[in-house]
Amino acid sequence: MAYSYITEESSDSYDYTFYSDQTGRIYTVTFDPTLYSELEDKIPTLIQSGYGVVFYKKQAVEQPKGTIMRDPQVSETIQQIIHDFLASMDNQTFVIYQCENYKEALFDKWYDSANTDIHVVKGGVLLGVGSSRDLSYLGFIAEGSDSEKILKAYDELVAFSLEFM
Repeated sequence: MAYSYITEESSDSYDYTFYSDQTGRIYTVTFDPTLYSELEDKIPTLIQSGYGVVFYKKQAVEQPKGTIMRDPQVSETIQQIIHDFLASMDNQTFVIYQCENYKEALFDKWYDSANTDIHVVKGGVLLGVGSSRDLSYLGFIAEGSDSEKILKAYDELVAFSLEFM
């Protein structure tokens, strides 16, 4: 079960904030339409209809030394926030994310275990060459109702990834 969260909308982002009593942390999920704007000439479909997602956490309550800071409700809540955000937008919207170290791509692990009622499509590409530790991953999540636009965005992303080969 996901935590309840508050939503704040500003002129340049949407912020969703919640608190985990298990970790003593405040988490914020921010959707920013300008986060990847420098890539508009490379992946225009994603950028023109997309919001980059960023995760922040802040320790609000000190935990005793040696406390394990895992809370499965955090990932459930982040998944729910992403789905709620997409449901609040039109079916042309993409959520864009990047994992700097693909081998440790926690976001993908969280998302892949999602259990929601909203039909979404997830796609992405590895950026770079070498071991998985050296690779970055650029991906998107979209509501699955506009398959033509999703395929176009994916094709642009694949073409962009080839520049790193």
